Amino acid sequence: MSTFRLFDLPEELAIIVTTYMGVRDLAKFCQTAWNSNRLGQLELYSNLSHEETRYIFQWAYNRQQPEAAFPVIHRYSDTLSEHPSLAFDAMHLACRFGHAPLTTALLDAGVPPERMETTDSSGRRDSFSPLDVAATHGHADVMDALLTGGVDLNKRRFLDNYALLCGKRNSVSVRRVLLNHGFDIHQVDEDGDNFLHYVCRHGKAPLPEIIRIIEVLLQLGLDINQPNADGDLPLMLALMSQSIGAVRFLVSKGADVNAVDAIGLWPLELAMQLPGDQDEKIYCLLKGGATIDEDSGLQLLRLGLSHEIRVHSLALLVRAWKTQVATFKCKDPNVLFCAAAAVGDVELLGQVLQHNPGTLNADCIVAGTTALTAAAASGHTEVIKFLIPHITSYNHLNPDGRTALHVAILSGSEEAVRLLLPHSPIGNADTTKRSPLLSAIGYQPPTIVAMLLDRLVNGETGTVETTLLLPLDKTHRGPKKLSPQDHVEAALQLAVLTENAPIVRLLLRRTPGLVQAQRRNPRLLQSALPHAEDVAVALITWGVDVSGTHTNGHSLQTALWDSVGHGRVEIVRALQRSGQFSHMPVYEGRRYRERAEAAAAHLGVRFPKDVLDWFSAPRAGQSGYGTGRRR
Repeated sequence: MSTFRLFDLPEELAIIVTTYMGVRDLAKFCQTAWNSNRLGQLELYSNLSHEETRYIFQWAYNRQQPEAAFPVIHRYSDTLSEHPSLAFDAMHLACRFGHAPLTTALLDAGVPPERMETTDSSGRRDSFSPLDVAATHGHADVMDALLTGGVDLNKRRFLDNYALLCGKRNSVSVRRVLLNHGFDIHQVDEDGDNFLHYVCRHGKAPLPEIIRIIEVLLQLGLDINQPNADGDLPLMLALMSQSIGAVRFLVSKGADVNAVDAIGLWPLELAMQLPGDQDEKIYCLLKGGATIDEDSGLQLLRLGLSHEIRVHSLALLVRAWKTQVATFKCKDPNVLFCAAAAVGDVELLGQVLQHNPGTLNADCIVAGTTALTAAAASGHTEVIKFLIPHITSYNHLNPDGRTALHVAILSGSEEAVRLLLPHSPIGNADTTKRSPLLSAIGYQPPTIVAMLLDRLVNGETGTVETTLLLPLDKTHRGPKKLSPQDHVEAALQLAVLTENAPIVRLLLRRTPGLVQAQRRNPRLLQSALPHAEDVAVALITWGVDVSGTHTNGHSLQTALWDSVGHGRVEIVRALQRSGQFSHMPVYEGRRYRERAEAAAAHLGVRFPKDVLDWFSAPRAGQSGYGTGRRR
């Protein structure tokens, strides 16, 4: 076939030749025969098997040559009607590449327009929906042929129709064809959601895609304020899906920011109850025209105080109160008072206090917090100064078991701690068994720790029975009235465990008597070795017992053996200065030197000559364990 044109042969001879062609050459001939309009071409397909028919369609699809499929369709229409899976590739070709005449030819041959399925020679199944493929590629004319040919839109699943209408590449012409064939834009799923509810509830696509879909649906006539079967509005669903971009877009398109759902929930209330970008949601709704009155305003402020206080959200609501409600005398001034303290509004505090002399209690508790605790959480020192003359109790515990002082410590405000410390108990442990001192060690600078230590040194821990965690011992002390020694010992263990060398040095320097008993605690040095070098040096210099041993694998090791093996020169020097290894025998010192030289070669550290010489110096006495001997 490569040396002459097959069509130069007489008609009868061409038919005889093609009878002996392979499947591949026959497929090529099908395409050229159709292009040349030769007479008698249908005679060429009289002997095709099912597999050969399928192969010709595959060839036409791979080469994007729809013309090659027509002769086969015309010759084998009865076969295709009985075995529509043979036309799998032909229908896929028509729908993907937009060949409406081929679609019509297949439908006329009896190929159904619904889902196509096939199984290849290896048993692998494949399927596709012709209408979905045509819509995905924007071929409105093919869709029109399929819908005219019998596709029933009412029998399709809701999600399939959602993808059909809102697909990323679906054009205006695609949607027009659907509507012309009776597509129900208002259909709902089993949960009672229409397409707008669905995209707002499940808005996990990129924001531009979500906005595009919402805009399309609004243009097609869906009501932006239509509730679903449960009474949920599109705006409420967008809030719940944490899609702030969708919320903004819905508000800009006229979503009712003051609408109430079936259970009486309104957008601002829902936004205050949800995690995520709460501040941005509140801002967006208020900017979009959300209004509050006295009752709803107090409810929103109470919600803002009941969760982990978010100052920006509360500040937005307080500002809305001042502009929309504009009153200082209200049904529950305690709520407004605590909210003003949380956002640092001293002026509002004074006005509420002045206008509610008989009903306001400066020690009031709202949603588990007081005005003082709310101010401490936000670090508003001016508010704390304002409140101190009006407060009678500093012992209130918030839901986490923390006083205002404890909360101020966690907020990191040194000035707030300084203001509250003279009035507040410092011995209470919270629900995590941490005292104010332990929280300061875990999160704050030494200056705050030093202030607390000064109180403890004076013996002030409070009168409340409590339980305290000792981190290294993995035990608890209490419940009882804990002593200053209990608190400082727990603090030292936590500082060592967290490798906080400045705090360790501060504790050893400021409270030597209170931590004296910890010198005999083997876990202190074991926890610091071998990596927390500064902490270990501080403990050794202080005089912690270094003669103890600990298990490493199958051997017992001393602090010196461990430090030498890890190349910790400064720890070794500190141990040398401690004098507790001054009676090391010569043979054992020689083994230490060999270990130091091996560590230097392996780790790239360098032990000074005086340290190596110290290992080799003659000594008397015995040392017990220390060279990593097996037990």
